[in-house]
Amino acid sequence: MAGLGVGLEAGDVAGLLMEMIVPKLSDGGAVFVLERGHGGNSSQVVTRRLASRFVERDGHEAESVLPAGEVFAFQLDSPYGVCLSQGTPQVFSGPDSVTLKRIRPAGRELLSHHPWFLAVPLTAGGEVTGLLVTSRGAGRGPFSEAE
Repeated sequence: MAGLGVGLEAGDVAGLLMEMIVPKLSDGGAVFVLERGHGGNSSQVVTRRLASRFVERDGHEAESVLPAGEVFAFQLDSPYGVCLSQGTPQVFSGPDSVTLKRIRPAGRELLSHHPWFLAVPLTAGGEVTGLLVTSRGAGRGPFSEAE
């Protein structure tokens, strides 16, 4: 694992964050940043995935089915959109139907084994700049409000 220091790009930091969280806190997750210049549709929030990490049910790391660099739009009324627009963590039981349709088929299959989700806003200078989404498989139990 690389150390934090001068010269790390946002994607490097996001990857380090995923290494710290998966599998210690959860079975999977992704870091998204708000994408500038793509906010023309007020019913959605456009982001870019910086990193993702998932473990299979057997504990081995899953192949990346949700690639870094992919631009992804969340509906404003989805848990992800609420997290980004209101700056509040969201605990929920799975992706909404619109988000599921937008995820690649292999990603949908992977997430179908994760019934519990937590979205946390990422901030810089008091402004929401992105979000961390993390999920747990059925064997781990749901996230608590304290988490």
